[in-house]
Amino acid sequence: MWSSGAIRRVRGARLALTRAQNPWKEIDLHRLHHIGASLVRRRSGGGSVYHDLGNTNYCMFSPRATFERRTAASMVTRAVRSLGIPAYVNERHDICVEQYKMRCRPMQPR
Repeated sequence: MWSSGAIRRVRGARLALTRAQNPWKEIDLHRLHHIGASLVRRRSGGGSVYHDLGNTNYCMFSPRATFERRTAASMVTRAVRSLGIPAYVNERHDICVEQYKMRCRPMQPR
């Protein structure tokens, strides 16, 4: 049985490639190694994303039947506000600070 939860991860620098990108053709692997960053692959599309040490990632876990984007965004917003950061949830259920959107990618079991 599934229950809801969240995991926060802080890792070293890394470059996340999408499933369709070819690291041998698109990445300077020598430079990536030189700066101490790792290469990871994610299942989604879109572009490459560089995560530095100041980046914090989190995952939300919830059963599909009970998942609500606003509820998940509100939970993360409360945690961010507890750090003194004036975050809010906009009408699209994005987590924002000032006019900037924080990236949230909820994960649901298939």
